[in-house]
Amino acid sequence: MDQQNIELHTLHAYPSRIAGATKLNRSTVYKILLELSVKGLVAEIKRGKKLFYQIEKPEKLVRAARMQSDIAHEAYEKTRELIPEIDGIFATNPNKPIIRYFNDADGIASIYEEMVSKKKKYEMLSFSHGQAFKNYLPTKVLHTFVKAKERIGITTRAIVPDTEENRRYNAEVFAGLKKNVWPDIRYVPKEIFPFEAE
Repeated sequence: MDQQNIELHTLHAYPSRIAGATKLNRSTVYKILLELSVKGLVAEIKRGKKLFYQIEKPEKLVRAARMQSDIAHEAYEKTRELIPEIDGIFATNPNKPIIRYFNDADGIASIYEEMVSKKKKYEMLSFSHGQAFKNYLPTKVLHTFVKAKERIGITTRAIVPDTEENRRYNAEVFAGLKKNVWPDIRYVPKEIFPFEAE
């Protein structure tokens, strides 16, 4: 029996041995061992300048599992108690979220029509890519859409990737329209926000 099997058989080992046996990288093993140590499921034992880890008695594993089960059950019961109150709040909310799925260009175009169909002023919030939006809609449809936004008074705040095209977006798409309906855009470096969809 080799040294690794001896250490695992005696329920203690150095992290490097555990990493080798489990095929996990060493940093993952250290993280797991730290979490298990905090929970009292393994013991840290110093041998010279090194730490090795030893599994605790099986009763501790059972106790820890029972505690997790109790915590989960308590959270479940508290959630059940809150459901009537949450249902009441949800029932009185006039702006319930709606999720719909569209599979073609006509369906997606209908979203833009709906945005300006209620003739009511509101603020639109968007994660977007201005160039994608501009390129997606036919010129006539895009012009009709932004004119309707101006007429209704719909304002927009948007987060977009910082590109040259997006920097020109407002001036190109909203040229000639009132400045108060030009989108208020915050630019995020495209390297950390490589968003290319509309």
